[in-house]
This record gives sequence, C-alpha cells and structure tokens, in this order.
Amino acid sequence: MKKEEQMRERLYVMQTTYNSNWVIDFLFGSDDFSTFFSRLSSVNDITAYEKDLVYELTQQKENLDTQQKSLETARENLKSQKKSQETLQEKYLELKAAQQEKIKESQQESKEVSAAQKKIDAALSELISRAPSGGGGGGSYVPGDSSVGNAIAQKALTRRGCRYWWGANGPNYFDCSGLVYWAHNQAGVSLGRTTAAGYAGSGKSISRSQLQPGDVITFSYGSGVAHIGIYIGGGSFVHASGQGSGTVGQYADQCVKTAPLSGYWERYVYNYRRLY
Repeated sequence: MKKEEQMRERLYVMQTTYNSNWVIDFLFGSDDFSTFFSRLSSVNDITAYEKDLVYELTQQKENLDTQQKSLETARENLKSQKKSQETLQEKYLELKAAQQEKIKESQQESKEVSAAQKKIDAALSELISRAPSGGGGGGSYVPGDSSVGNAIAQKALTRRGCRYWWGANGPNYFDCSGLVYWAHNQAGVSLGRTTAAGYAGSGKSISRSQLQPGDVITFSYGSGVAHIGIYIGGGSFVHASGQGSGTVGQYADQCVKTAPLSGYWERYVYNYRRLY
C-alpha cells in the first residue's frame, strides 16, 4: 500500500512536470554536454525507478490474486466439507433410527419368545412330572431293519444317566432335542440343531406301525410340541427327561432315560418322524 501511494505521488509529479516542459528545460538548460548527459542519466534513473515500482506493484497484485484464489478454494472446500458432514449426520440419524427400530422389534420378539417359553416350560413340566416314575420306566433295545436307525438308537442309549440341561446337546448334558441332534450326528447323519417342534416338521412322516429304532417321537401336552424322544424298538424310547429351562443339571432324576411308549406317553404323541 505504501508503494502504491508513493507511485501515485511520483506519477502525479511527473505528469505535472512533463506538462510544464520540465524535462526539456532540465536537459537543454545544460551549459555543456557533460552536464547534459549527467542530467539525462538522472532522468533515466528516475524512469528506471518508476519501472521498478510498477514491477513491484504488479507482483504484489499477482500475489494478492493468488491469495484471493486460495481463499476462494478454501471457502469452497469448507462448504464441501460442511455438506459432507451434513450428509453423514443424516445417514447417522437414519442408521440410529433403524437401529432403534430393530432394538424395539428385538425386544418385542424377546417378549414373545419369553411368553412362548413359559408355555412350553409349563407344558413340559406337566408332561414330565405326571409320567410314571417321574418319567422313567424300563425299556430294552430291540434292533430294527435299518443299520443307520440302529446306530442312532445305540448312540442315544450310551448317554443314559447324563443329566438334563436346557439347551445342551452333549456329550455330558442334554435337553430332549439336544439328545436327538447328538445321536444322529454321532451315527453319521448330518442333522441341524433345532427344537422338538422343529424336528416335528422335519424329515419324513411315518405311522406308529412303521416305527423303527432311530425314528423320533414328538409329544405335546396341549401348548404345542414340547418334547421329543428316540424310539429304541420293543415299544420303548429313550429321551432326555427334564422340566424346562429352569433345569440346568441340578437334578439327578432328570436325565437321559428310557420309557415305555404305551400308556401314559402314547396319549400325548404328536407325530412320528424319520430324520435320516
């Protein structure tokens, strides 16, 4: 700014001076050539100085233009960043809302599962507690025509005495569907883990007269399928006998055992399935 003012003042003076023929008077008012050339050199020095000032001012202007462009670029970048942040915030709010909705749905499902589990527990407790000898009874293994079915029954029988534990699938603790899962897989049958109700809709439906060792029998006490066992031939089956989700291996008499199918248990049969 200082150089601009200085340049402005000098140009003004030069213009005023040139209009009054100052340069001509100054040069040709010399007494001799030596003075003339000395004065001419002075005028050239003045002109060179003006040029330097113009160059410096031009450079300053270019620097200012560059800085201005940099500021504009920075401003555009800030606008872009702000827009990106707003977009991210919108996505975050959408994800948060979706997550809250899933949590709400999960909580509702959990309540429904809990209510359904209470019904199953109540049904299973009634089914097991009313069975003869607390769900026990005799039963001898009688092999059938299928080697695979025989292997399933034999594997299940090796677990007799193992205590009932809700959700367990062996090798030392079992619930009813866990024993079915373990025995089949031990016999070489790749079977997925599900519930008694799940197995009630799996495999092939068979009749009572078609039962072979290794087939499964599902039971319902009025609130849906709540229990399952494995037929061992001779009118008997083996099952992990326990009274629902509250049983976690604490009761010696709630365990893997055999029972006769006739009488009490046959009254609550839901269906017969072959899963291999």
